[in-house]
Amino acid sequence: MVQADGGRTLPRKENDLFKSIVKYYELKQYKKGLKAADAVLRKFPNHGETLAMRGLVLNCLDRKTEAYEHVKRGLKADMRSHVCWHVYGLLHRSDRQYNDAIKSYKQALRIDSENIQILRDLSLLQVQMRDCPGFLATRKELLRLKPNNKMHWIAYALANHLCGANETAIQVIDAYNNTMEQTSQKANYEDSELALYRNVILEEEGRYAEALAHLYACEKTVVDVRSWRERRAHMLLYTRADGAAPAAPASSVEELRSRETSGEVVAAWTELLTSNMPSADNYAYHRGLQLALLVELSAERCRELMTTQRACELPTDATPLSPEQVARLDAAYAALAAAYPRAEAYRWMPLVYAPEGPDFDARLDAAIRRLTKRGAPALGSSLERLWEPKPGDVVSGRSRGRGACERTLALVDAHLAALRETGRYADASLEAGVAALKLDTAPNGASGGGDEVEPPTSLLWVLYLRAHCLEWLGDLEAALATIDECISH
Repeated sequence: MVQADGGRTLPRKENDLFKSIVKYYELKQYKKGLKAADAVLRKFPNHGETLAMRGLVLNCLDRKTEAYEHVKRGLKADMRSHVCWHVYGLLHRSDRQYNDAIKSYKQALRIDSENIQILRDLSLLQVQMRDCPGFLATRKELLRLKPNNKMHWIAYALANHLCGANETAIQVIDAYNNTMEQTSQKANYEDSELALYRNVILEEEGRYAEALAHLYACEKTVVDVRSWRERRAHMLLYTRADGAAPAAPASSVEELRSRETSGEVVAAWTELLTSNMPSADNYAYHRGLQLALLVELSAERCRELMTTQRACELPTDATPLSPEQVARLDAAYAALAAAYPRAEAYRWMPLVYAPEGPDFDARLDAAIRRLTKRGAPALGSSLERLWEPKPGDVVSGRSRGRGACERTLALVDAHLAALRETGRYADASLEAGVAALKLDTAPNGASGGGDEVEPPTSLLWVLYLRAHCLEWLGDLEAALATIDECISH
């Protein structure tokens, strides 16, 4: 049989073989695909689409030069084939030549403008290359061709969101949800994530009250309960639902969790912090709780701090605190520490925002005792957050910079002398807080820490912290000597 339609149409047998090439390619059975292509080309050596497919299979076998030669031969034999241009784009994509791949896909679409596979491949490259307007146009065309496909609705909403058309994105999601309601389908995880995504868009639009109302409306749809609670806590914070501080500092976790005594916002963040033990170390939750207690900050400032601060940064780092605010925070963390004594974060946070003076010294001394006794090698690294404040951190009225490191070294030296002489930590002078530490010269050698002698590892980690302080202060010889003492201990 002679080829028809410019050499594109194959006889039935060879056409089946051509389809098998595509199947073998999708199944990654490349050698079988190569044999099928050779069988077709023996009878029709100038069949463009078969040449292109053979080149695609060769590309998967790492025979790049041959692959490009075959695809170009295929294009030369059949320039009007969308398959040849699509394959040419796939080769460019495999070599990370994304702009050339996009050009090939667009050329293929000029020939077959409603090919779903080519449109989908084009949209993936467009979003990868940050071509948001092109991505929007392609996803709109896909939705027009296949409006019954769920992913096309979601992708079109995402495309509008990326282009800044948030209102349109919300309308697309609502249109899809209305269709789901009409078909009475049960909610699943995908619908849950879509509801939360709509809520994120509302937040970005600054429509916090509407976002909060939407959360309550979709509560039964959302299956990710923790994410729903996090979103709710954020929206309560931004809307300032209660608008005022608690009537009195909380004295227990139960009071913090209570909406009546602490308010809706504080209760929401406390619930997240205390939901399980790992949550105690989640700094995002601590940021939320601190902002909920610092009610003097505006909703805009709260959102700025929640979205820009990362890692171990806290709102109290960048916010000057009044004595009333410090007392409010102290009461909350004291209640949390009493309820969860094994959670170190609740004891560490008050040290970070404590004002300069005896109060800071007392908290620093307590942290040194507690963490060196436990054997925490990262104590020095954690304290560097105070020694090296970041741009924007509040420094006035707080122990920061070189002075904080020297104060740490003074406390460490006092404990080091006490541990060497008595085996116990130094005693704190009650008259001056811990502004001065002294050895207890009682006949029994007891120190302020009690009669129990500390294990040898306490001295080891105090030495290690001393070496860290000396290194940071630039006294490298003394730091090395201290490290040698650690090794020989």
